[in-house]
Amino acid sequence: MELENGVHEDINWNEELLTSLHDTHEQLDDMKNEMADDITTSFCDIKDALTGQLMSELPHLLQNCSEFIEEDSNFSTLHVDLNEEMNKRVALYMKDFVNNELKQTIKDWIVNCKSEFENSQMTCNHTLNQLFNEKKIFLQGDFKVLDDWRRYLERMARSLLRFEKVNFVLRNTPSQLLLKGAGKLVESISKSKDKLHSKYKNYIENADFTQIVEDLIAPFIQQLDLFEGSTDWDVDWFFSNPLDVLNNEMEEAELAIERHNNSLHQMQEKPEIYSDPLTLFDLKLRQYELMNRID
Repeated sequence: MELENGVHEDINWNEELLTSLHDTHEQLDDMKNEMADDITTSFCDIKDALTGQLMSELPHLLQNCSEFIEEDSNFSTLHVDLNEEMNKRVALYMKDFVNNELKQTIKDWIVNCKSEFENSQMTCNHTLNQLFNEKKIFLQGDFKVLDDWRRYLERMARSLLRFEKVNFVLRNTPSQLLLKGAGKLVESISKSKDKLHSKYKNYIENADFTQIVEDLIAPFIQQLDLFEGSTDWDVDWFFSNPLDVLNNEMEEAELAIERHNNSLHQMQEKPEIYSDPLTLFDLKLRQYELMNRID
């Protein structure tokens, strides 16, 4: 009876453990899904903020290049010189944007993601280790995901510094063709420079560079979109090992329950396995008692 009660206790303990492991698995799975949503959303906010900043500041930067146009400028080659100046200013802006804005934003985002990963791991390990008396298990997420993110985003940031020169004012739009033609004409006759200077300056100050800027940063935005789309999979990967550990522990608990149930079934089906040795022992004990009495 004591042995049978012990088996019942083992079964009950493993069933309670199995239930707790199932609950922890569901908790971890919910945590994984919630974290994937949070991380993806936070990166999407960053992407929108960075895109908005570029789309807001770059067109103004190009419009401000109108200050490059002087009354004594060579209007026959001004479109070439102005385009070169625009590319230089955009390159300087991109360098400053990457080094002072983009890299710090990425660094802060990864630090926050690391903190979320660590908190989730700590919470689950604390919950799990309260379930065990002697056996301890540790759920270790794959923090290499953060290193992969850091390297990818670093390469993505550097890509902004390697853009090819853009034709900001060398496009064949009617207005630009007219200004280029007028510039060559004015330079040939050396008259009406004041008027052309005003027209040129006014054109650049009011030009809509939105589409050009969109084309310029399109590869960068595409990389951001690709990265955003992969964050769900990366978060799943971070949690893959902890979930595997829980699955293995649940399998062990199920096997232990099955093993103890088999033992219990054997006790109930073949009690002679346990009763016969006790009967023989009792018989020998009585025999020795009788022998002692005769002596």
